Amino acid sequence: MLGNNKVDFLNLLGFFKDNIKDIIIWEKNAIPHIEPGIFNSSFEFIIIFSNDYPDKKKFYDANFKRGSESNVFKIKNTHSNKYSDVHKAVMPLDIPRYFMQLFGKENDIWYDPYNGTATTSIGAIMEKKNFIGSEISTEYFDLGNNRILNEANQTSLF
Repeated sequence: MLGNNKVDFLNLLGFFKDNIKDIIIWEKNAIPHIEPGIFNSSFEFIIIFSNDYPDKKKFYDANFKRGSESNVFKIKNTHSNKYSDVHKAVMPLDIPRYFMQLFGKENDIWYDPYNGTATTSIGAIMEKKNFIGSEISTEYFDLGNNRILNEANQTSLF
């Protein structure tokens, strides 16, 4: 929740309140603010929506590995991503891959409406899932496409 989107974010949550299954907190590296008197943003929400029993705590269609999973992710490698010098809001590859392993089914299509540097797309390729990504920035779109082609060739993702 950034300063300029808090109201929109909370209104959106209110609109879909009956479908919120759970909320995960991603604890990440805080980028220090350039001005005193402002909290550093050191977490993000990952909100899980469901049409199937959203009022129940149990996930009936998940592949939990340990029987239960934590709702706090402590993944702090966001700025070690080699694309963080171009895109300041990169996501660790561990996050989309985790959800694909936890909730993914054969022939799923994973959609990332903010595809950026194509991290979700790379995760989908690694997890043998289909993917669609949208990106309005030509710079990020080109970078993401090149990343998919280069990393797929280097690591035999296809």
